[in-house]
Amino acid sequence: MRAGIPQVVAQQLTGHLTASVFKRYAIIDESMLQEAGEKLSDLYDSESFRRSTHRVLKERNAQGSRA
Repeated sequence: MRAGIPQVVAQQLTGHLTASVFKRYAIIDESMLQEAGEKLSDLYDSESFRRSTHRVLKERNAQGSRA
């Protein structure tokens, strides 16, 4: 998963039969948490995220006024 491999594929490669067992052995270190926080921050700061969020909220408001 860190290498961009889908969980289902990694699970088959490692021989874990269930997702719960696979997740039990998922090791997360401090650097992974730091990297994830930075990626989320970059996402929330991006113009495309703001545009898509605005579009979704606009659509929800339009649907609510139809009800």
